[in-house]
Amino acid sequence: MLFENDVPILFIIHRSMTSLPKFLRFALIVLLLGVVAGLIGMLLGYVLFETQSLAFGYSAGPDHENYLEAIQATSPLRRVIALVVCGLIGGIGWFLLARYGKKTVSLKQAVNAEKPHMPGIETVANALLQIVTIGIGSPLGKEGAPRMVGALVANRVGNWFRLDHEDTRLLMAACAGGGFAAIYNIPVAGALFALEVLLMGARLRWIVVSFSISVIAAFTARWGLGNVHQYTIVSPLNFGWDLLLWALATGPLFACSALIFIRITDEARAKAPTQYKIIVFNMFNFTILGILMIFLPELAGNGRIAAQLGFTGQMTVIFATVLLAGKVLVEWGSLRAGAQGGLLTPSLANGALLAIITAGAWSHFFPDNALGAFAIVGASTFLGIARKMPITAIVLLLEMTQVDLKLAVPMVVCMGSAKLTEMLWTRYRVRL
Repeated sequence: MLFENDVPILFIIHRSMTSLPKFLRFALIVLLLGVVAGLIGMLLGYVLFETQSLAFGYSAGPDHENYLEAIQATSPLRRVIALVVCGLIGGIGWFLLARYGKKTVSLKQAVNAEKPHMPGIETVANALLQIVTIGIGSPLGKEGAPRMVGALVANRVGNWFRLDHEDTRLLMAACAGGGFAAIYNIPVAGALFALEVLLMGARLRWIVVSFSISVIAAFTARWGLGNVHQYTIVSPLNFGWDLLLWALATGPLFACSALIFIRITDEARAKAPTQYKIIVFNMFNFTILGILMIFLPELAGNGRIAAQLGFTGQMTVIFATVLLAGKVLVEWGSLRAGAQGGLLTPSLANGALLAIITAGAWSHFFPDNALGAFAIVGASTFLGIARKMPITAIVLLLEMTQVDLKLAVPMVVCMGSAKLTEMLWTRYRVRL
């Protein structure tokens, strides 16, 4: 249990806070949760970096090139051993959680429940397992861990102060967005995630609370992780009016690809083992991934390496095709084996790679556009459709890359084309 009244300092804090006017008390809770969400993101970031260092000799830091070079510098045997250990840790850990722990709930389930509750030990353990396995090389996303722990803390705080259902739900969503903002250094996108995905609305109070917690969390995490953006774009991304035509034309492709991707990954999760087989499946899956990493080290991790290479245009169409096929395969395999993790960065990377592939043919006729511009537009569109957060996806890519805001125009065009396709897709499937 988090927060016990018999702990003197917490009892004093509780007494002091409950004696305050309701508005002031809630404002202080928002401030507190913003700091806590930032610390959660920062600590999980440290765990991730240290795990990467142990696995591949990666010096803790946000530079993807050091991570890729560290993997390339390791022997083939070390890569395989690291991924075997990854499968062993994940398999045993998730088996024990499934066998002896309380059932964990998804973030959306927790936020939308009539009586929001998340099991404490199981949620934290699941988050740590995700971060550790991703640090060793799992192809799934790290974003779920800080969001889950952030929501858990907000849930306990809401119960501790006996807040009503709506206030607790709001704090859980906002704190999940804050943890997300902290680990990725994306204060605006973190708040938008809470509003667009979890709360699914934009009341003034929700906006104020979500942005307050996300901004405080992001700035708190910067003390430890630094004010560093996820992707480094050194040279300017030149693009012309024809990029708008490409965005309009390829939106349907990104939409269909993202919808198919989510369908196969959802099916993989649904068929994942829960008993002792989860250990065997994870060992097999990650051993295969380790062998593949001997020949294609870019497969390591959640897709950040692939996305960075795409955003900087450091790949050919053939290489992008091979890497995309490999990424989708290992992402599907990991979920089918029962591994836990998000699909944010995997979706982002898949979109970037698909954009590079389509840009190869387009550039024969319009050669003046930077490949990175295609990749960023494609990444945001694929991500927005796959995770059902079109607004958040566009802002997230702009924050992560810090590119010229002019690129938002083709991003919006491509997303609009993709959303229209998604609507037609849904209507067609319903009729069937």
